[in-house]
Amino acid sequence: MEKQPIILLIAFVAFILFHHHRAAESSPKQQQGVVYLIHRDFSPLSPFHNASMTRSEIILKAALRSVSRAKSLNSAIRDYSIVLQDNGAYLMYLYIGTPPVQSLVIADTGSDITGVQCMPCDSCYYQTSPYFNPHKSRTNRIVKCQSAICGNFERSYPCDTPSANCRYEVKYADGSISKGTMMSDTIRFNKNSNMKYANFVLGCGHNNSGSFQPKQVGLAGLGRGKSSIISQLGIGVFSYCLVPYGYQSSSRLKFGVDSQIHQPRVVNVPLVTKWPPNFYFLSLEGVRVGDRVLHPAGSTKGNIAIDSGTEFTNLKRSFYYDVEFAVREALSGQANPLNETDPVFTLCYQFSKIKYFPVISFQFPGDAELTLTDVNSFIHMGGDKVCFAFMPTDEYDLPIFGSHQQTLIAQGALPVNQKCVFGNEPKVKAKVGGTADADTAACIRSDCNCNQINQISILSFEEITLKFISAGQQEYVAKLVCSPVIESSLNASFLVK
Repeated sequence: MEKQPIILLIAFVAFILFHHHRAAESSPKQQQGVVYLIHRDFSPLSPFHNASMTRSEIILKAALRSVSRAKSLNSAIRDYSIVLQDNGAYLMYLYIGTPPVQSLVIADTGSDITGVQCMPCDSCYYQTSPYFNPHKSRTNRIVKCQSAICGNFERSYPCDTPSANCRYEVKYADGSISKGTMMSDTIRFNKNSNMKYANFVLGCGHNNSGSFQPKQVGLAGLGRGKSSIISQLGIGVFSYCLVPYGYQSSSRLKFGVDSQIHQPRVVNVPLVTKWPPNFYFLSLEGVRVGDRVLHPAGSTKGNIAIDSGTEFTNLKRSFYYDVEFAVREALSGQANPLNETDPVFTLCYQFSKIKYFPVISFQFPGDAELTLTDVNSFIHMGGDKVCFAFMPTDEYDLPIFGSHQQTLIAQGALPVNQKCVFGNEPKVKAKVGGTADADTAACIRSDCNCNQINQISILSFEEITLKFISAGQQEYVAKLVCSPVIESSLNASFLVK
């Protein structure tokens, strides 16, 4: 029986290891929240968005930041430091204290600490918004050395006396250092929401230096460590879905029971626990390009990490060029690579000459196969140029599964079973090269609160960035989800039938 590729649903697992008195002030069924993730370059909602930049300029900026991020992440893995804050791809808002104070932070699956700059600030980098003042929050408490919480926090340093304040020091991958005290306070993901989490422990930075942006005030740690948001929430369930570049709507991060996956077809892939413990490691056994399967050299156990902040997937240099050569061969009958040199991507084509792209999939243990769509494998640079959206990295670096390859992928979490999950849920059928008609293009999410959509183009590379044609002329099934931010926009997950 032919193995069907299971695509477009990745589940992460949070370890519930941070056991203390922090609890959500709601019933278990209400322990959920939605956070809107903002792409720092493409989203008009981002304070870093530059409307005067072209699509190709924004992609170049994102790609260069991706290179820096991957290097920073590998440095962090080697010495257990924190990834440099300034090179994350997605932003989110946290509301800290009572009354809640808005803080713009980097959403980072590669970090375990959440922290902001606080008053009094002895040596802080400039930020446009006020520093957080713990004395103005009715629910703020300084964590003491005698507290078990201080001992549980990975970044705290030894206390002189039990009654002293619990202090921490965070070393960033570029050598920068942040020092401060540990505090607990109430946090919210939405300012006006009744959903709040009391006694959440985070860093209160008083002495900070490094490459930080004035409009950014901190970091939200979404990693596997016991200090991260995921662990501290005590729920162990989260999911996120990233919309493609150029969408006017926001990507979404969800916490709580609503994040759990209920699908008829599910394939489990174990997460690998290795040093450092805050990263999400998987075992990549092979990459399929069309009918050709390529295998990375060396041990495959925990040989790739999933990261939301690295934009483009990078593979070890020798393996990358094996995959790239297979892509060249697959496209050789349609078009020749462009002769021009791209600043970051090694393989680019004239988009109008390509009738279909090769199907690329990632193979994991247990016959789990994640099939990428064209939008994941290639990047439209604007105009008539499209590039292979992978990058080579040094042989000694850990490969990273980047966020561009995660777009259009609904990613969920299951509680405490230490597995990634691939599954699907076909909803709306569309013919190859066609459009979704009014009958099949209705919203399928009950929380959208939007009207039926008359027609949805599935040919626009700019909008959905997928020609809807793949090798073998397969039919696709589209899952269309209305955006609650801008109702005219769509999140889309495409699944091979």
